[in-house]
Amino acid sequence: MYARWLVWCVVLSLVLQGGLAQFKTPTTRRPTTAPPTTTPKPTTRAPTTTTPKPTTTTPKPTTTPKPTTTPKPTTTPKPTPPPTTTPKPTPRPTTTPRPTSPPTPPPPPPTTPSPPPPAAGGAPSPGNNCPMPRVRNPWSLLTTAQKTLFVNAVADAMTAGFHQRFMEIHLEATSTQEAHDCMFIYWHRKFLLAYENMLRSLKPNYACLTLPYWDYATLSSQFVAGSCTSVYACAKDLIDWTGGNVDATSLQTWQPVETGGVGGNGCVTGFPANRFCQSSSAFYSNQCMRCIPRSNLLNSAVPAAVNIVEVFSAILRGSSTNAGRTLIEASQGIQYGPHNSMHNAMGSLMTTMMAPGDIVFFLHHGMVDLMHTIYFKCMVAANAATPVFSDAQKRNAADSRIWTTCNRLNGSPIQPTDTVRMIVGEPGQQSYDVSDPASPVYAFFKDLPLPYYKYADADDIGVFSFQYTYTGMLATMLTQCKNFIMPQGAALLGEDNDVISNSSYGHDRYSGRCIHRPLSDGEKNQQAFLDYMATLAGSLGWSHNKLIAQMEAMVCAHHDTCLGGVRDYPDSFKAVFHPRGPPRCKVIVDRLKAKKMFINLPNWLDIMADYFRCGDVMPPSTD
Repeated sequence: MYARWLVWCVVLSLVLQGGLAQFKTPTTRRPTTAPPTTTPKPTTRAPTTTTPKPTTTTPKPTTTPKPTTTPKPTTTPKPTPPPTTTPKPTPRPTTTPRPTSPPTPPPPPPTTPSPPPPAAGGAPSPGNNCPMPRVRNPWSLLTTAQKTLFVNAVADAMTAGFHQRFMEIHLEATSTQEAHDCMFIYWHRKFLLAYENMLRSLKPNYACLTLPYWDYATLSSQFVAGSCTSVYACAKDLIDWTGGNVDATSLQTWQPVETGGVGGNGCVTGFPANRFCQSSSAFYSNQCMRCIPRSNLLNSAVPAAVNIVEVFSAILRGSSTNAGRTLIEASQGIQYGPHNSMHNAMGSLMTTMMAPGDIVFFLHHGMVDLMHTIYFKCMVAANAATPVFSDAQKRNAADSRIWTTCNRLNGSPIQPTDTVRMIVGEPGQQSYDVSDPASPVYAFFKDLPLPYYKYADADDIGVFSFQYTYTGMLATMLTQCKNFIMPQGAALLGEDNDVISNSSYGHDRYSGRCIHRPLSDGEKNQQAFLDYMATLAGSLGWSHNKLIAQMEAMVCAHHDTCLGGVRDYPDSFKAVFHPRGPPRCKVIVDRLKAKKMFINLPNWLDIMADYFRCGDVMPPSTD
């Protein structure tokens, strides 16, 4: 009995153990995803050139990148998975050269603009290891990498909402009154420095960036020689890099810019123009039109006012050759001559007070500023003095070489110690003085000098001092001053004593700023013409003044006869820029036709034909 009971207990125990085993947790681990060490965590930004290389042997990208904002080699697999969030497109890496062919538009920017970085960031401090003084170079001498750096910086300025702020300053009535009267040079000098500060503040690799300038004296020599037949053909590289000319890809409709409509033949969408925002309210409401209105520059002739003879006349001719020039003479010669004519030739946005919206504005005004530095070197700077003036001397309102006066919009006269007036704010919205800490551009202006007199000498603005690199005939003009155009032998005869003496002014300060480069065929023709006329004037006994007047008359008449004619500014331009009369060449040609002025060489057209073209079908000149 006991044995049977024992067997039954054993059997029951085995059965129970087998049943309970079905409910035990398995010891085998559930399969998991790949270990984290084999799959990097995606970042929140698109991969850039600073992304570490994977440990596998990933093939390197080719050395020639595509001309887009962010090159992506098709043969190189991405080392990381795509970001889970939509990254903000970034400009082309600044360390990667851009091809010389016209740039193609990069991908469209994000649909939601990022707010601008805090104004407290500001311009780089003087101790940022950048070369001092700043050096601005002609666009034609920039490397592909330097051009890429500049246009990427401008694109970032647009994306950050700062670029259009400079349109607002230039548009504001009390600011623009000072900017386009007797303080024309000094006002825009501060304006360019602030824009340069702004670009430098955006990224570490922009910290030493300087604004390039547009050498349109060289532009004109190519035009009159027949190497090119329009503003676009003569400056294709610059125009293409800054957004392009109007073509089939351009938009045919666009929004008003700031306060009003802007004419033109199209709205260009090439990079960086496709980052453009027409106003601050459009920026913050995500309604940027992402294109820049332009005229078709294939239909625009290079104006006679930027011919090297006219540039020389604007800077150095003066009311009296012996007495030299005053600031007001040089300033008005530059403003009402090359400056106005190039604004008019560019058309569209450049013929409005919103002109700083077009990137070309800053290169154009770089050249304008350079012309003043030639005046300052030749008419003001003494060879032994560095700096040229003490602070007290720069404040001297009686020195007509560096100061003049005119009235503000409210009728009060501007004095040397007065603050440069710049007001920022969209029309109809809150506005601020740029030096107000509440200003959205305060960081870029806060360290710049306040009074006008501080901007008299580009070499003497403290840590904001800057210089230019001079090439071609601009370099010759800088070193020779009034001797650049003079009768051969006049100096030996003792005529125009100032012509002899001022050729040495500032030589030591400027000797290292001229870079030799081979002259273009157009420049060679232009120089040969200058040499011929100097020799002829010497043999005919012409005075320095007469030679300048005769050469101006020949250049203007040739432009009128052979290169599309010279014309007055359109009424729309006059209403905005308020020029004091027609372009100089229009005045000269009208006097010639009215027989109130004469070219004293019966064969003058044959002489011009030896050096410059005549008879080609040209677009009508706007000069």
